[in-house]
Amino acid sequence: MQLSSSLFQCPVLISKFNVHSKIKDQLLTLINESPNQTINNKTDNILKTDFYIDEYRDYKKFLLPHLTPHMKEVFRPLQISGFELGNMWFQQYIKDNTHDWHIHGNCHWTNVYFVELADANEKTQINNIYNNEQINYNATEGDIITFPSFLYHRSPNIQSDNRKTIISFNLNFL
Repeated sequence: MQLSSSLFQCPVLISKFNVHSKIKDQLLTLINESPNQTINNKTDNILKTDFYIDEYRDYKKFLLPHLTPHMKEVFRPLQISGFELGNMWFQQYIKDNTHDWHIHGNCHWTNVYFVELADANEKTQINNIYNNEQINYNATEGDIITFPSFLYHRSPNIQSDNRKTIISFNLNFL
């Protein structure tokens, strides 16, 4: 079977999270108080994450009332009447940290909220599945990127002395 990439364009949605400047400091405080662990293996080096910690976090409780209406607006043009939030976790990176290519299973959409992103060159990289080239997009701190969960993506190696903090979350259409 031959697939033509011209028949299918994968959307990468970039949305400005309008409450970012109002909630950033409190959100970072709550993340700081959250249980976390470091990941350091052959492919990943992440300063702090709560991905493998199965307890409800206060930052989620704080974020959800802001995030839910925002995501409804993001999906309005797609005429989606409902969605459910799946897993949510934070990751913090410092110089020389990275997170290798991966996908998110058991969900429709992957989302990355850039809570701290001093250098736009350190944003999440997304691969085009048809030609293995990176998908170009513009995002800055306070943006949320939304893309199909089957697209390979990664955090590039952090080169700056600035910390990068993201909150990733999965969504399913209902």
